[in-house]
Amino acid sequence: MRMLLQHVFCSMIPLPMSLEDSRRAFRYSLARSQTECSDDKDGAVVMEYEQIAHEKFGSGMEATNHYSFASRLPSWVTFFMKASSLVVVESTQVAGEWAKTELSSSFMAKMHIGVETRICSRRVNNMVELFGDAAKGAEVKVIDIMHDRMTGSKDPYPDAKPAEARSAYLGNGPFESHSWFENVAQDGKLCFAYKMVTAAAPYFGIQGKAEKLIQEAVKDLSFVTHRNMWLWADNWGPMSQQQVEDFESETMRSAMPKATSSNSIKNDARGSHQIQKDSISDVNNHADRALEQSALAQ
Repeated sequence: MRMLLQHVFCSMIPLPMSLEDSRRAFRYSLARSQTECSDDKDGAVVMEYEQIAHEKFGSGMEATNHYSFASRLPSWVTFFMKASSLVVVESTQVAGEWAKTELSSSFMAKMHIGVETRICSRRVNNMVELFGDAAKGAEVKVIDIMHDRMTGSKDPYPDAKPAEARSAYLGNGPFESHSWFENVAQDGKLCFAYKMVTAAAPYFGIQGKAEKLIQEAVKDLSFVTHRNMWLWADNWGPMSQQQVEDFESETMRSAMPKATSSNSIKNDARGSHQIQKDSISDVNNHADRALEQSALAQ
């Protein structure tokens, strides 16, 4: 039997701000984007959240979220499974200029996605320097937050015009030229977010399709989060690191009770949650069988 391998791909996202600014921008954008991009049908349910002190990167946070997004999945997936089982579990740690996210899914039990982020004040050509041997030989694609567009998902901010925006706090913009980050580099207000994505979707016959969907989904999510870092610069700019952390805490915690009623999730006295109706093991087994049947039918 053919061995199904884990695929690794990397991206570089230029940002028109200093490394110091990016620390506040990243935390602010993650918290605000997550809550604003959620609705009653699709979006994030904050299951656990706490602020932490990372040994290497300083103050940070860790959170566990559930994403329900049945309406955004292709019909070949939703045909086999009911909407209540289409949930992705995201575990995230963020500290300073570093972040790590692990995603697993109840409807694709064998699937695993890992995303590690490093934000640097300089351009790095060798991803091994940032992520170790796992990134050896990985292709690096540039994500341009000013001019790129989302590829696999509906843009939650369809009216956003980042190339035309200007930030009073950062003192830069607009960036209508496609070589904008080469010009900004001369002023020193530039940093780079590097991401390494590891993806495994070992389903015979649809592995390539699943991994393409993963790559598009992670790219779109990264694009929106980092584009918002720029567009919201005049919001987080006047805030201190502590004020950003307070905003994050208030935003994340306020999402818990609201999510409870709209996603059939029950809170117990310790703040833990339990998905109703479907046991995870039943969903996993059903999903695996459905995906394998889908592959054989194609």
